[in-house]
Amino acid sequence: MAFVFKNKIIWITGASAGIGSALAVQLSQKGARLILSGRDEQRLKRVVQVCSNPERHTVLAFDLADPMSVQTALTHVIQQFTYVDVLINNAGVSQRALAADTRSKTDRELMEINFFAPIALTKGLLPIMQKRRQGYVVAVASVMGKVATQYRSTYSASKHALLGFMNSLRAENADKGIAVTVVCPGFVRTGMSEKALTADGDQHGHMDESTAQGIMPPECAAAIIRAMQKQQHEVLIAKGKPLFAWYLNRFSPSLARMFVQRVRID
Repeated sequence: MAFVFKNKIIWITGASAGIGSALAVQLSQKGARLILSGRDEQRLKRVVQVCSNPERHTVLAFDLADPMSVQTALTHVIQQFTYVDVLINNAGVSQRALAADTRSKTDRELMEINFFAPIALTKGLLPIMQKRRQGYVVAVASVMGKVATQYRSTYSASKHALLGFMNSLRAENADKGIAVTVVCPGFVRTGMSEKALTADGDQHGHMDESTAQGIMPPECAAAIIRAMQKQQHEVLIAKGKPLFAWYLNRFSPSLARMFVQRVRID
């Protein structure tokens, strides 16, 4: 049976732009009631205004890099809504730096946003989902969570970690009515490369050519929603080099290692 979005309470992180805002618009059209999160409250409010039935949706701004902010947001959601049907851990930050050059502080920020924060949100809602014997966790990882490339060491590590956690979570809750979908996009034409962290934690500041040629956010969001309707365990959304690297890694890991040594994917 296809998953039905109508009247479901869906919490989306990273909802102020890119894949998150595209998901918000499309899920609102399917009748979902949304909680939209990100750091910029004004941008979130603008996303709400282009959603269907904007009065049904809630804006909750907080900082995923701040564990206290994450816990405060969790408490607020549970107090206001009691439960969440679907958590979409979409927010993330990328990297543009060699491993040897990347400062420890930058490593920690990448892991905090890409791994520890989504895990905290998931674990905060999990007891309620288990008690209700229903719930859905979606995690937007990356092709680079499968194939680690140059200039993405900690980013790739964070997405590998997220994949591993979600796979265990799915196994542990298979008989508890909780579904888990992991999404692995390749390049999507968002501001992610512009906001990617350099070695010292500054923003990269410009859009890479490969990102500019990537899948458009509405197309990516539609593919995620199709995967959710089928409750797929894992979905690949990619073209070009990331798609090639995915399949090469799957069928010939040794060739995949040679590929990422010789080709910079950016």
